This record gives sequence, C-alpha cells and structure tokens, in this order.
Amino acid sequence: METGVGGTLGLLGFAVPVCLAVWGAGRLAWSRDRIAQQLTKRSEQLHRQREAVAELAVEIDRSRLASDLDLASRSRLEEMIALASDNGGDPAAGRAQFSRIERLGRESLNQMRALLGLLRSVDQGARMPRPTLEQLDALLADARAGGRVVELQIKGEHRRLAAGVELAAYRVVQHALVAVSGGRDEPTNVRLRYLDDRLDLEVRGLLPDGSTAAAALLAARERVTSLGGSFTANTPSPGRRVLRAQLPAVPTSA
Repeated sequence: METGVGGTLGLLGFAVPVCLAVWGAGRLAWSRDRIAQQLTKRSEQLHRQREAVAELAVEIDRSRLASDLDLASRSRLEEMIALASDNGGDPAAGRAQFSRIERLGRESLNQMRALLGLLRSVDQGARMPRPTLEQLDALLADARAGGRVVELQIKGEHRRLAAGVELAAYRVVQHALVAVSGGRDEPTNVRLRYLDDRLDLEVRGLLPDGSTAAAALLAARERVTSLGGSFTANTPSPGRRVLRAQLPAVPTSA
C-alpha cells in the first residue's frame, strides 16, 4: 500500500512540473503571437500616419512654391517693364538699362526653371520613388540647361545613406539652386563630403535677386533640422552666399 502511494506521489511529482512547463510554453507562445499582432497593427498605423503627413507636406510645398513662382515672376517683370519704360535720352544709360534687362531676364528664366523643377518633383513625389543623391547629376544637368555654370565636388568614400538622409541632401541641393545663383565668371559650387558619421554639404555662389531665396532657405533648413542636422546660410562677402549643411548618416530625430 505504501509502495502504491509512493508511486502515485512520484508520478504526480513528475507530471505536475511537466504540465506546468507545457502550459508556460503555450502561454509564452500565445503572448508572443499577441505582441507580434500588436506590433504589426502599430506599424500599419504609423505607416498610415506617415503617408498622411507626407501628403500634407506635399500640399504645403506645392502651395508655397506656386506662390514663390508667382511672386518672383511678377517682381522681375515689373522691374523689367520699369527699366524699358524709362528711356532717359542718354545712350550710355540706355545701354546699361538694356544690360540690366537682359540679366534680369536670364536670372528669371533660371529661377523659374529651378522652381518649376521643385514643383514637378513635389508632384511626382507622391507617385514616384523618392530621389536620392544618385540623381544629383541629373539635377545639376537640368540647372546647367538654363545657362548656369554649376560645379560638383565629392570627397570621401561615396556610399548609400539612410533613405531620409539621401532625400534631404537631394532637396537641400535643389533648394540651394534657388537660393544661390552663378554664371560663367562665378559658377555655383556644390561640395559633398562623406564622413564616417555624417554628410557635409556646401553650396557657394552669388546672391540672387528676388524674394524666393528666403523660402528656399527655410525649406532647406527644415529638411536638415528635422533629421537632427545643422544648417547655416552666410554672406562672407557682399553679393555672395555660402550654404552649409551637416546631415547625420543615420537620422537622430523624426
């Protein structure tokens, strides 16, 4: 009798821990599945939020750029009309005025081309893959097609950065082409320097006429600071502007 009781107790002593272990394993698997489902749901929510924010940003950029384009073309045309209407009777002054009109016309075409390029990229952004620095040559080629002279210098080991950093760097150069001008005598200079932990970007050139540069600088600054980088715009000498941006290789903020 004692042997039977002892055998039963021994069996229970073996079976109970096994049952508890099986129950615990099942509970753990259920918890993991539940956590995975919650993470998946949360990821979908964040994806939808990012899409909504991106769509809103596109609308804001489109409206701002359209306003800048209208303001730039209107102010330039008004100045050109005023110069053309003021004959003065002085041949030397007339030649200077026509030279000024020609320069304003060229600058207007260049600036309008740059702004229209931004508008096209904003409209395409919702439908096409986001641009990266791989498309930088095409961006500069489009700027050169308007008669500008743009030089590009790349230092360090070229590598693919985080998608957000690639997009921000491309947009900074795109906005800089609006905020900085240049010509044959003093070309616009774009410099990229790849470091281990960041990307340094510098754009040098002349100060453009008109008010669109301020909006372009603001947009570039927002792009950089939103990723935890830094942005400066300086005028080291009269009529010249230097833009500098430092972007982390991995964004530090959303």
